[in-house]
Amino acid sequence: MIVTAKYINKKQLKIEVEIEFVLQRYGLNKNEIKVYLCLIDLGEAQAGRISRQTGIHRRNVYDATERLIAKGLVNYLLKNNKRLFSPVNPQKLLEEIEERQQQLKTVLPELEKRYNRQKKKEETSFYKGRDAVKAILEDQIKEGKEILVLGATGTASKKLPFYFKWYHEKRQAKKIPIKYIVAKETRFNPIPLSKIKKIDEKFVGDIAFNVYGDKVALVFWNEEVPSSLIIKGEKRAEAFRKIFNFYWKHSN
Repeated sequence: MIVTAKYINKKQLKIEVEIEFVLQRYGLNKNEIKVYLCLIDLGEAQAGRISRQTGIHRRNVYDATERLIAKGLVNYLLKNNKRLFSPVNPQKLLEEIEERQQQLKTVLPELEKRYNRQKKKEETSFYKGRDAVKAILEDQIKEGKEILVLGATGTASKKLPFYFKWYHEKRQAKKIPIKYIVAKETRFNPIPLSKIKKIDEKFVGDIAFNVYGDKVALVFWNEEVPSSLIIKGEKRAEAFRKIFNFYWKHSN
């Protein structure tokens, strides 16, 4: 097989592009990369020769070499009162990365502890159709904390009677209490571990919200296919809990 010069040039170009990309990721700018690669090819050189070889202005060559020296990638010695620059073995790049990794590992546990302490982010999940209700009920059982429901209409239990049977059995088994605030006209069968209060229908719209733990679940019933949002966030949950408690206090 005869390897043409054109093929060699393309292959070398690809290698050069890859080298430049990796060195940029390491933290070198374009001038630093050109100077460092030039020194690797030459072995050692003064600023003037580096400038001619790379096309970088002499002043900028000095700036680049100063930064490369600070990064431990270039050395120099004085020869006839002039600096003669030489590259450090490229293996230094890998050693530097490994050293940084070790340093990071020493402080990582503390960083993770602080991150997790403040992590309580607000997360939102969207569901549509039968899963809109099932996702909420399953999440409530998993959470295992008191459930507050404002705007329940009984529609969900009629559409998913067997699922609600499972839900209340699981809820009772885990001793999870639930409070409902519903419109006066709504009929509710007795439910274990539950309390129910009623308010005027004008205060109950087409959206029901559930509060449990640090989550708020909104169910939209004014559509042909129900949809829901589960929002995770302590502040949001506490705000809705206050709304619920206000209605509870002023309900019969």
